[in-house]
Amino acid sequence: MNARERFLETMHFGQPDRVPYWEMLGYWKDALERWRDEGLPGDVHTGAYFGFDRREGVPVSTGLAPAFKDETIDEDAETKVVRRSDGAVARVFKDWRKHTIPQYVSFPIKTRADFAEYKKRLNPKSPCRYPQYFGDYVQRYKERDYPISITAGSLFGMPRNWMGLEGISYALYDDPALVEEMMEYITEFTIETIRRALKAIPDIDFACFWDDMAYNHGSLISPKHFKELMSPRYRRITDFLRKHGIEIILVDCDGLIEELIPLWLDAGLTGVYPVEIAAGNSPLEMRDKYGRDLHMVGGIDKRVLARDKKAIEEEVMAKVPPLLEAGGWIPGTDHAVPSDVPFENYCYFRELVRKVAEKG
Repeated sequence: MNARERFLETMHFGQPDRVPYWEMLGYWKDALERWRDEGLPGDVHTGAYFGFDRREGVPVSTGLAPAFKDETIDEDAETKVVRRSDGAVARVFKDWRKHTIPQYVSFPIKTRADFAEYKKRLNPKSPCRYPQYFGDYVQRYKERDYPISITAGSLFGMPRNWMGLEGISYALYDDPALVEEMMEYITEFTIETIRRALKAIPDIDFACFWDDMAYNHGSLISPKHFKELMSPRYRRITDFLRKHGIEIILVDCDGLIEELIPLWLDAGLTGVYPVEIAAGNSPLEMRDKYGRDLHMVGGIDKRVLARDKKAIEEEVMAKVPPLLEAGGWIPGTDHAVPSDVPFENYCYFRELVRKVAEKG
C-alpha cells in the first residue's frame, strides 16, 4: 500500500498493510536541539530519519494577514515581555531551557470595537492566503500517493487566544452576542477561505479543526453554550466539507475531552487528537465507548518517554496492540514531544511501535 491508501484503509477500519507512522504534533524546538547533542544528525529531515509516512496539508492560511509584528516591549535579566504575532502580550523566559507556558499580560480584544478592528486582518480574500503558484500544488496533488488535509478553523480556540481564557469566559455570560459574532465571523471566514482549495482539489483526504477548549478537569465551555453557539456553526463547516467529499474530520484539543466528544460527533466531526493522557483521557476507553464512530490519533503518554525503556515498553504494549486491532487509530504521542525525552528513548519508542505494527 502507498501512504494514502494506508491512511484511508486505517481510518475506514479496514485491513491496512500496517498502520501509518506519524507524529501528529511533532517536537518542541528544544527537544530537537537536545537530540542533536545526543546523536540526531543535524543535516536530516526528522520525518525521513524516523521513517514517517508522507502527509501534507494544503497550504491555505487562516491566520492573521498581516500578523502583528513580533517585538520585545520590555525585558530584564531573565525574561522579556513580547508582543506575539496574534497580538497578545506575554512574558517569557529568555533561556529556552526554562520553557514553560507564557505569563500573559494582555490580549488584543476586549470590546466589540476591538474585534471590528481585529477582523480587518482576517480577510478571506487576502491574496497571501494561497501560495502564489497554487496551481502547481493542484497539479502535483493529482498524482499523489500520500494523504492531504485542509484546515477547518477554530471556533473557540481563536477567540480564546484573542481575549484570553478569563476574557472569553466572562464574555460568554456578560456579552454572549460578542462571542457569537466572533464565532459567526470565523465560520464564514473559514468557509470562504478554503472554498477555492476544495473546488480545485476534489479529493482532499481529511480536515482538521484546532480548538483547544478543555483543561485537565473537562471542557472550558458549558454544553449549553456549546450547543447554542458552536454546534450549528461546526455543522455548517462540516456539511461544507462533506459536500466536497471530505468524510474524515478531526479536531486537535488538549485537556480532558470526555464530555466534548459526543458534542463534536453530533456536530459532524469524526475524530480527535492528540488524546492527552495527563488530562485523564484513555484511548482504550474511548474505543470501547464509541466503537467505529470515532477516529483517534495519538494517546501515547509522552511523560513515559522520559523514563526508561521498561516503562516505554509497558505503555506501548498496553495500548498499541489492542488499538491497532480495533482500527481507526494512528499511534503517536499525546502532544508535541518535550525536551525531557532523551533521543535514545524516543528512538526506542518509535522502533517498538514499528515492530508491534509490522508483527500484527
